[in-house]
Amino acid sequence: MFQSSPSTIRERSLTVLDNSVFVVADPQQPPIISGDEAKHQMLSKNAKQRKLYAEAKVKAAQQRHDRKNKQQPKGSTTRVRTSAVPLSQQLSGSNDSAEQRSKENNAIHNSHETGYEEDELRREGEQSRKQETITELVKQMKRGQQQDMKAPEKLKGNKEDESQSKLRNSSKRQHKNKYERQGDQNMQQVDMKQNKQNEAMKQSTHENRGQKQQQQGERPGKREAIDEKPQGDNVIPKDSQIVVQKIPTIKERIITFVHVGKAGGMSLRDKLSLICRLPLDHGQTPNEIRRCIDKKHPNKRDLLGRQTQYYFHMWSYRQSYFRKSTSFLFVLRSPVDRVLSAYRYAHPANCYDDRSVYKESPLPHGCSLGDRLKKRPKGPTGVFFKFCFPYAAAEEFAQSVMSPWKADPTHPNTTVPSSLATKSRREQMDCRKKARGAADGTFKTDSFHLEFNYRYYASSTAYAFPGKEVLAIRTENQWEDIQHLANNYLGGNTTFNNTKAVSHGSEKYHPSPITQEAYRKLCFVLEGEIEIYLDLLNRAQNLSEGAKKETDWNLREKCGVKLGWIEWKRHCKIKLQGDEKRLGIVPVATSNSKPNYSGVA
Repeated sequence: MFQSSPSTIRERSLTVLDNSVFVVADPQQPPIISGDEAKHQMLSKNAKQRKLYAEAKVKAAQQRHDRKNKQQPKGSTTRVRTSAVPLSQQLSGSNDSAEQRSKENNAIHNSHETGYEEDELRREGEQSRKQETITELVKQMKRGQQQDMKAPEKLKGNKEDESQSKLRNSSKRQHKNKYERQGDQNMQQVDMKQNKQNEAMKQSTHENRGQKQQQQGERPGKREAIDEKPQGDNVIPKDSQIVVQKIPTIKERIITFVHVGKAGGMSLRDKLSLICRLPLDHGQTPNEIRRCIDKKHPNKRDLLGRQTQYYFHMWSYRQSYFRKSTSFLFVLRSPVDRVLSAYRYAHPANCYDDRSVYKESPLPHGCSLGDRLKKRPKGPTGVFFKFCFPYAAAEEFAQSVMSPWKADPTHPNTTVPSSLATKSRREQMDCRKKARGAADGTFKTDSFHLEFNYRYYASSTAYAFPGKEVLAIRTENQWEDIQHLANNYLGGNTTFNNTKAVSHGSEKYHPSPITQEAYRKLCFVLEGEIEIYLDLLNRAQNLSEGAKKETDWNLREKCGVKLGWIEWKRHCKIKLQGDEKRLGIVPVATSNSKPNYSGVA
C-alpha cells in the first residue's frame, strides 16, 4: 500500500494479489471493490462496445448497398447478390442481433466465471498433491531410519547363516576327500597290479628272446636299445609333453625345413630341391622357384618335396612364413657332435692352400675366416683361433671348456692342452672362458654355426608356435628316417636311396675321435642344448617310440649318464658352479628368445 503525492494527478492502479482481490492504490477513493463486481463491470463494458461495433457495421453495409443501386444504369440485366431476407427486415433485425450478442456476452461472462473457478480448483488440487508428496517423503524417511536400525540384526543373522553354511561345506568336503582317498588307494592298487603284469610280460618276452637267440646261435642277453627302456627319468620338461600338436591333412600341410647348421642338412636340402628356396629374401616369386626346381630336377617331385615350401637357415628366414606353415621339419644331431663339427669347419687351419680340393663342394668357413684374420689378427676371433687354439685339434678345444679334473679311474686323461700349457694362469683362464662361451654360443667367434644353435632355431619355430606339428630326421639315421617320413607318415611312394652325401667336406678335417673325458666335459657345458635337443626329439610326430629311446640311450652312454637325466643335471650343475667360481665366470641367464641378428622379420 502506498499514497500518491497531492501535486500529481490522481490515478488508480489495480494490483492483483494471491487472493484474487483488486486493491485501489489511492486511499481517498471509495472503498475496495470485490473481484466479481470488477469482472462484471469489465464484461458489460465489452458488450456495449461490441453492440456499437455491430451497429456501425450494419450502417456501413446499408451505405454500400445504396451506392451500388445508384451506380447501376437503367435497363441493365446484371444480377445483384442479395440475401433472401428483405433489407427492411435486415435493418430491423439488427436490434435483434444486438440482443443476441448481449446474450452471448453474458454466456461468455458466465464461462469466464466458471474458468476462474476451475483455475482455483486446479490450484487447490496442486497444493493438495504437494502436501501428499511431502507426507510420503516423510514416511519414507521414517521407514529408512527403521531399516537402518534393523540392519545390524540382519547382518548378525547373515553371519550366522554363513558360518553354518561353511561348516556344512567343510563337512561335505571332508566326506568327499575321504572317498577320493579311498578311490586313490584303489587306483594305486590297480596300478600296482598293472605294473606287476607288465613286469611279468617283460620277463616272458626276455626269456623268449634269449631262447630264440640260443637257437639262432647268437650270444644270449644281447641288448636291443629299441625295446628296452633306459634307466632313470627323462630330461625333457613336463610342459613339452603336454603340448597338443595339430596334425594337418595332406592338402593342408605346409612344411618349413629348419636347417640346423652342421647336422647333415645339406644332403636333405639338395634331395628336396630346396636350393632354389635359399634366395627367398630377394623377392623371388613362387613361379620362378617352381621353374628353378623343374629345371634342376625335371622328374616329378615327390610328396615331401612338394609339401616343403619354406626354408630356414641362420638369418635367412621370415616370420610370416612360420605363421603360414603347419609343420617344422628339423634335422637333429647330437649337440656335442654338432659343436665339434662346427669348430672344425670354422677353424682357419682347416683351409688347405690347394683350393682345388673344394671343386665339388663350397669353401669351408675357415678359408674366409682366415682371410679376415690376416687383416684383424688382434680381434676377439683372432685371439680365439690364433692365440688360444692355434691348432685345429678338437681335443684341445673340448678339454678347455672346463678346468682340469682330478685324476680318478673314470677320467684318467687329466692333462692340460698343449696350446694352454705354455701360457700364464691368467691367459689360461681367459682362453677357457672363451672356449666355454664358444661352445654354448654366448661368445662371438665369427663361427655362425656355433652361435646359431638349437636354442636359436627352436625359439623361432617350435617354441614360438607350440601348437604346430614337429617332424624330425636324425643325422645318424638320415635316409631311414626320410624314407619313413615320406612314405609311411606322409603317404608318399618315393624311394629314397642312400645317395651321395653333400657337405662342405668338414668331415675330412682331423676326424679322429676325442677322448671320453673331453666329450663328457662338452656334455656338461651343453646341458641346455641337450635338453632342447631331447625335447624336439620327443615332440617329433614321425618318429616311433623305439627310435626315440634308441637315440636317447646312445647319448646317455656317450655323456656318462647312469642314474637318469635329472640326477645327471644336478651333478652337472655342481660341477659347472665349481668351475665358474675357479674361472670367475658370471653365469648368463638363458632364454628362448632368439639373438638380435639382421634377419628379415
